[in-house]
Amino acid sequence: MPLITSDIDPDYNALVEGDSGAGADFPWEHAATDTHVLDHALKPPTHGGGGGGGGGGGSTFPTQAMDAQAGPTFDTNATVNGNYFIPPDSTSAAGQTAILVGVNGVVEEFDRGGTDGNTLTSHAGFKLDDVFSGATGFLGGAFDPHIMYDAASDRFIIVAVDQNATNKTSQLLVAVSNNGSPQGAADFHAVAIDATQAASGSWADFPQVGLDHSGNIYITGNMFTFAGGSYSGTRLWVESETNVSGGVGASAVNVSAVGAGANDFFSAAPTNMGSASGNFLISYNSATNAAGHNVLHVVHVDASGNLGAEQTIDLGGKIDQLTTFAGISVPEPGTSHTLDGDDSRTSLAVLSGNNNLYVAATILPTSGADAGHATAHWFQLGVDSSGHVSLLNQGDVSGNAAFPGSNLRTFYPSLAVSTDANGNDELAISFSTSAPQTGTAYDGFPSAYEETINPGTGTSTLGWQLLEGGLANYYRTFGTHDNRWGDYSSISADPLHPGQYWAFNQFAETHGTSLLGENGRWATELGLFS
Repeated sequence: MPLITSDIDPDYNALVEGDSGAGADFPWEHAATDTHVLDHALKPPTHGGGGGGGGGGGSTFPTQAMDAQAGPTFDTNATVNGNYFIPPDSTSAAGQTAILVGVNGVVEEFDRGGTDGNTLTSHAGFKLDDVFSGATGFLGGAFDPHIMYDAASDRFIIVAVDQNATNKTSQLLVAVSNNGSPQGAADFHAVAIDATQAASGSWADFPQVGLDHSGNIYITGNMFTFAGGSYSGTRLWVESETNVSGGVGASAVNVSAVGAGANDFFSAAPTNMGSASGNFLISYNSATNAAGHNVLHVVHVDASGNLGAEQTIDLGGKIDQLTTFAGISVPEPGTSHTLDGDDSRTSLAVLSGNNNLYVAATILPTSGADAGHATAHWFQLGVDSSGHVSLLNQGDVSGNAAFPGSNLRTFYPSLAVSTDANGNDELAISFSTSAPQTGTAYDGFPSAYEETINPGTGTSTLGWQLLEGGLANYYRTFGTHDNRWGDYSSISADPLHPGQYWAFNQFAETHGTSLLGENGRWATELGLFS
């Protein structure tokens, strides 16, 4: 059951993400701005209660997204499912006839209409738990949702996890839609897989999802012991869309090349492979090699879950001030409170039609205008005919390059890839921002932006584009003193229009819904960029 707080309206619960059972308690020690000591497990969602008041700033912003649509908010989420959640965990995918967005607790579908498919009609949000309610043995309390779209089958995939610390149960949850426009939970088939069988006495956290052209779903998760919260390795599950539709489960594979407990593949990101087979798992955690250079770890896996040889990619130097698993704290205007920027784990990866891999992470650069500041960073990797992976290019999403002197931090990046008119890769990145102050050309409050980049040259093609500017600073912990943001953002290439992208991310709403002396509120926005 969710954690209940006595100060909350009895109709609502206060849930921190992943607290689906009593007794879940994971310590988070904060230190200086832009870095803090981080326990590896990402906390499950938190809930709160009613009230109002407060407000926020605003300023002159860059070009804003076309066809922007409001998504779930801190308050509307609670209206649908009876719980307030932090953080939202914004996730989405664009299909041919619909766009699906989700946060902890709620999923919402937008039908695509008009001559270009860019006219959106929203349908009422439905509970995330209801998506998995038909799965045999489902425990309830799903969190960490990820949404993907398979253009080949015209189906949406939703993956999440749940856990109960008291009963020491944990499940990996997988759902596949019946069609390309799922307007409710009844449009999904789902399975619940016992995650404790993958690592005895452990629960699964932070699932990430990749697809291949054959309808196989590749899911990774970090495993943590119920007793003490120690990291017990990363696991891979390979499932098929057909099996999920038929209610068939999956088996676990230990991703780490050197056994459970090793860190090489912590939070390994699977890949959206497009028309290719198998999958690549990619991990970055600020680790260094004997030369002191930061490295990426990559491994190929086939559809049966068989792992190839681990490849370690030298990034050409020390690009990151963070040490392995160090956390990131991000400043805000007008308050000493900082946002929890998590750590340097990789986001979901993408393989382009030109056989290049792309993945992003948050780092603290060692030099340049953003040295020591949380900065979204992208990697371009080439894949040859033998499956060997090499570094082609990399770059920062620089707040101080976009807005000199702003000290704007960029974090929680996600990316999508398309091709331009000449057949070259085009990289689109969605990310959160925050700064110690506001400005006339940018918003220092927690905001959502997008940037399109030519990865060959590393240059921005259109500059930053605003998804939604923050309206206030943000503080909401439900008594945990951990000011959760993220834990990720979302962007996807439009299957109808190359070079068009749909981003879905959170921003800071005006203050309100006072609970336990806290009044920060998140909101989400879906927007079109091209």
